[in-house]
Amino acid sequence: MNDDLFKDLLINLLFVILPPYLFLLFGNKKNNSSMRAKSIVSGIAGSILVILCMTFPITIIDNHMFDLRQIPLIIGFFYVSRTTGVIIFISLIIARSYWGGEGFYGALFVNSCLIIALFFVRSKFNSLPVHYKFLLTTLLTLFSSILINLYFILVLQSNAAVVLLITSELFVVQSIGLFIIIYSIEKLKRDAIIEMNLHKSEKAKIVSELAAAVSHEIRNPLTVTKGFLQIVTRQPLPEITLEHLRMAQEELIHAENVINDYLTFAKPALDNPTSLHVALEMNKIVKFITPYANMQSVQLNLSYDKELIVTGEPQKFHQCISNLLKNAIEAMPNGGKIDIKMAQADSKMMLIITDTGIGMTPNELQRLGEPYFSTKEKGTGLGMMVVFGIIRSMGGRIHATSEKGKGTTFTIELPLENQQKKNIP
Repeated sequence: MNDDLFKDLLINLLFVILPPYLFLLFGNKKNNSSMRAKSIVSGIAGSILVILCMTFPITIIDNHMFDLRQIPLIIGFFYVSRTTGVIIFISLIIARSYWGGEGFYGALFVNSCLIIALFFVRSKFNSLPVHYKFLLTTLLTLFSSILINLYFILVLQSNAAVVLLITSELFVVQSIGLFIIIYSIEKLKRDAIIEMNLHKSEKAKIVSELAAAVSHEIRNPLTVTKGFLQIVTRQPLPEITLEHLRMAQEELIHAENVINDYLTFAKPALDNPTSLHVALEMNKIVKFITPYANMQSVQLNLSYDKELIVTGEPQKFHQCISNLLKNAIEAMPNGGKIDIKMAQADSKMMLIITDTGIGMTPNELQRLGEPYFSTKEKGTGLGMMVVFGIIRSMGGRIHATSEKGKGTTFTIELPLENQQKKNIP
């Protein structure tokens, strides 16, 4: 490799390595600007870098050259948005038309085919494991290289040996570049998730210590005060006084519920674990919560086909699921429905709760379960903390997906007991 070729390669790699970090850092900013604005700005930044790649191509032999313009296009499309990818694609085609030459129509054909392929696979990209992401981007690079070969050999009647040499080097360099960039981005994302989880754990530890220290001391005078209020309300008093006393009782009950949540969060571990027949327990919970749902014009639908058994405490399991259902009901002020489904996946029980409520933004979804964060005006966030704590204590996981205005889905995974599962008669 001569000095000029090495220099051109380094320059191109510099241009394509910069945008992923810019995209990632910019996309993680917590500000009020819309995703569309972020996509447009990222698209402009990516377009500039694509043009720089094309301005400093890598020359192989004579006037035969290539550049890494497709890397920012692929990364912008996968890691930012379709809008970003389309902006970069349009800029790429406009810039290539400025340079002209017989290769313009080839560039238009190849990159048009590539962006169509990107549209088809983008929805699945984020859910893929990292090694499959590597494989997918390598296949896309191979697809692009094959199209270049076909166009230049069949349409332009170019020297096949030279074209194959250039495209093979393009495929190798671009595949390695994408591998390095995707690995770096995924590592940064993992580090960000670990940091966020550590931050959540620290906040949860503070709340837990606070709960353990003061909850019992506060609960005792609350219980005594509530008892005296109950005695006083039995006395013949003016209606307005009784109304005030009843309001005071309601507030005391609310305060006691908050304390109970603190106590549950401070001690989420199972004291007396036993076998829970989930279908039986869910029927009890739904029966208990149905009157509240009817008051809010919310329909509850429970479906299952097997008796699944997990290990836990009935009281804590009821508290956990009741919190989720109450939140779902309160997220539908104009009524709606909640679908509750149970299923078995290998050695796990899947409990899926879907509502048609107001939904959550990505930022709200990310903060779900944090101390003192709630989407409700008077919420404390303790209810969801308790839900997450109980599920963890049962050896399970909870995952939420949501879209603003369309509703929320909670998926709970719990390990099954090693018992024979019986079909419900």
